[in-house]
Amino acid sequence: MKKIYLIFLIFIVYSFQCFSQKVTYVKSNKIEKINGKQYYIHIVKHKQTVYSIAKLYSVKIDNIYANNPNSKKIIYPKQKLKILIKNKKIKSKIEETADVKNFNTASVTYVKSDKIKTFNGKQYYIHIVKPMQTVYSIAKLYSVKTDNIYANNPNSKKNIYPNQKLKIPVQSKEIKSKTKETAIAKNIPKTKEITKNKSIEKAKKIPVTENIAKTNIKETAIDETPIRKDITEISTEELPIDEKVSKIKNIKNAISAEEQEAKTTKTIEGALYDEGLAYLNKNEFNNAIEKFNQIIKLNPDFKKAYFTRGLAKYKTGDMQGALQDCNETLKLDSNYYQAYYYRGGAKFEMDRYEDAIDDFSKVINLNPDYAYAYNDRASVKRKLEDYEGALIDYTKAVELNPKLAFVYNNIGSIKKILENYKQAIDNYTKAIEIKPDYYIAYNNRASIKFEQQKYKEAIEDYNKAIEIKPDYAYAYNNRGNAKNKLNDYKGAITDYNKAIQLNPKYGYAYINRGITKEIIKQNKEACEDWRKADSLGINSGKEYSEQLCK
Repeated sequence: MKKIYLIFLIFIVYSFQCFSQKVTYVKSNKIEKINGKQYYIHIVKHKQTVYSIAKLYSVKIDNIYANNPNSKKIIYPKQKLKILIKNKKIKSKIEETADVKNFNTASVTYVKSDKIKTFNGKQYYIHIVKPMQTVYSIAKLYSVKTDNIYANNPNSKKNIYPNQKLKIPVQSKEIKSKTKETAIAKNIPKTKEITKNKSIEKAKKIPVTENIAKTNIKETAIDETPIRKDITEISTEELPIDEKVSKIKNIKNAISAEEQEAKTTKTIEGALYDEGLAYLNKNEFNNAIEKFNQIIKLNPDFKKAYFTRGLAKYKTGDMQGALQDCNETLKLDSNYYQAYYYRGGAKFEMDRYEDAIDDFSKVINLNPDYAYAYNDRASVKRKLEDYEGALIDYTKAVELNPKLAFVYNNIGSIKKILENYKQAIDNYTKAIEIKPDYYIAYNNRASIKFEQQKYKEAIEDYNKAIEIKPDYAYAYNNRGNAKNKLNDYKGAITDYNKAIQLNPKYGYAYINRGITKEIIKQNKEACEDWRKADSLGINSGKEYSEQLCK
């Protein structure tokens, strides 16, 4: 049993070394015909993983496993793997190899499909997905919303892959002028398409095999979508975020103007408004909502009552209610930029990303110096995998307000996705300089050092994160991973235990503790941990338990 596990651990190590040293691999030139099908004969290189090989050849990992059954258990240097060549790939082999060599930096121009078919009386472009394309970039190419693509191609919400066919609805105006628009599409300015480096914490969106490849590090504390700064932090479905997209940026600042006006208003509504603001500032949101309800009943045109009631609903998690109150505010004052701002946050929470971008853009049009709006729009673009657009907006945010530590943290996270580790560390360090108690930035900087195999330096940053926030479960898990790498198995298990104590539903802590227990021959306990992880929805737990437990 131990022998099999060690093979998995080596697979993990190879994966991270591949990212940190940026080794360039190229496709094999050797092609063989076997049982009527043509295959690349790939020779496994040192540090390669099944995942990296699948990316290199633009195939699914399952295809490699199907044609090389033993590869699911182990791959090793100089091993020969058969990679099935799909239609049209033989002719463009040399060209595709060049694309792969420049995978991280190449600018690629995509054009609309010329092929149109009719289904159930409606016309659709038949788009063939190209390497490195995303649903978001395809939606931009055809000037449609991503939701339209998901609606007409249900499986695309889980994954898209090269050579997949997608139906893109033809807009009514396009049907009349298809020839003209196709010519325009061919002249679209080049945009850099970058494949997202998925983190293990996004378990819902990552295939099982990727989870296995990255089990030994869980980047659980990237500040993915902070919108508002001075608010109590809340864990999201996948990771803790210091300033989450749904949190209000300093309520006192957001309502200061309204508060001042209310104090000078000698009316019943003004008095009720004062009381509502007082409740809002004390986080007594239901009481605040009740006061704002009374105001609106007395004066249906009191726009600030709608707005502040929306803030209170926002804090209670009632995004639909918050959105409706922002709409009412905007009916009374179409230039009320804060209403657009918080409505954009509500839409983000409701996964209406493109609508959220529209609202944040309106904020910027009305108030071009509002740094938070640039940050928030960048966070939505990041969610849509538009990393270049996100980086531009984050950079603008810190130009407008250089003291926003969380924006530097966000820039660091984008740089990490783009595998520019030096600049990622520089930005995390800048965030820490501005905010010395920024434990998430310490954790994120440590995750870079982990990937660079600087385990002792990583532990120092994890220690600092835990010192600042002793109940930070993710830092304990991550520090355990670093200790595992240094063969401090007892220390690693202690950290995993603490992570689980703080968060009993932390599936990846069970995975990692199981791995470590298996190393020290506590096989029964390891299997129990993997089964527990499986019960918590971590697919790699099922794979480990099925393959390594009797």
